[in-house]
Amino acid sequence: MTAPLSIPDGSVVITPNEVYAEVRATREAVGELTRKLDQVPGRVDDHEHRLRALEERRIPHSSVTVITAVVSAGALIAAVWPAFGH
Repeated sequence: MTAPLSIPDGSVVITPNEVYAEVRATREAVGELTRKLDQVPGRVDDHEHRLRALEERRIPHSSVTVITAVVSAGALIAAVWPAFGH
């Protein structure tokens, strides 16, 4: 038989049962929060949609296409210009 452990004064003893109870309580709290978040309508989809709208307002796709075409045409003219002896 082993001798009982000596616990110094002012120490706190946490048993495995207490740890288990706290883990279970934490799991239940996280589950409850998850259920509440799932009830919020469109929280992720709406956020994604708003970001896309802001991006398109700032730089519309058609503007990028026009700028790319103008720069490409300018580069082509600059590359061909010396071939005609100018």
